[in-house]
Amino acid sequence: MAHHSATATLEAPSTKQKRWELNTAKSKVRGRKQTADDSRPRTKTQECKPAPSQRRQTTLPKQAVPKKEAARIEPAARARMENRRPPVDDSPAAVSKPPRRTPSKPSPSQRQKTKPPPTAAPKPDAAAAVRDQAARLHDLVEQANAGDKAAMAEMRSMLDAHPEIWKRCGDLGRIAEERWLDALGTDALGRESIRRHIDKFKVQLAGPQPTDLEWLMAQEVAACWLAKKHAETAAATPGGSVQQAALQARRLESAQKAYLRAMKTLMMLRLECR
Repeated sequence: MAHHSATATLEAPSTKQKRWELNTAKSKVRGRKQTADDSRPRTKTQECKPAPSQRRQTTLPKQAVPKKEAARIEPAARARMENRRPPVDDSPAAVSKPPRRTPSKPSPSQRQKTKPPPTAAPKPDAAAAVRDQAARLHDLVEQANAGDKAAMAEMRSMLDAHPEIWKRCGDLGRIAEERWLDALGTDALGRESIRRHIDKFKVQLAGPQPTDLEWLMAQEVAACWLAKKHAETAAATPGGSVQQAALQARRLESAQKAYLRAMKTLMMLRLECR
């Protein structure tokens, strides 16, 4: 019994030592496995899961920066960090655009050269010029009628410079037509309508390319036609004595004969000219 107890006392330390060694070996194996797991490439699920040591650390979230501002700030910040100039954009769109040039102030000599040309003076209004000319002619006529010789000389110079004035004012055929229109005694509408009818009548009588004699005879025929129409109107007006009626009948007969003679003369003149 004594021998057995002594043996137990001798073996006890060795058992404890073996347990300690076993535990030490297990811990070393665990440490090796942990280092091997850390060196392996992690999957997406493992990367998403933080380590226990990282879980305990609390960090503040970063402030969000807009994309446009980040794209503008990052190259400049990187250039300051690398102590160099910002990168140059070598894209085709950037190369094709010419650099913008700031306009420089022109010198005084260039300012004089770049002055706009003087604008041409506006042309006088033709209607205003005609009105001024008519007013001046009216004044000259009044002064010439009063016996002013200087006004008469100026009026002659104006007629020489503008022959259309004396051709219109000196047309006796037109003056006779106006008198017959006054004798007919119609209103403004009737007077203008008769004048247009007479103008058309004269053009038809004269033909497409009339001579001066043909145009004169066409005016004569138109005047005789107006006289005949006036006599017809007076003869058709009721009232008056017998002597007045006889006078109007003789006057109408004379106007008809004058009209026919003018028509015959125009036809003979046209035949001779052809």
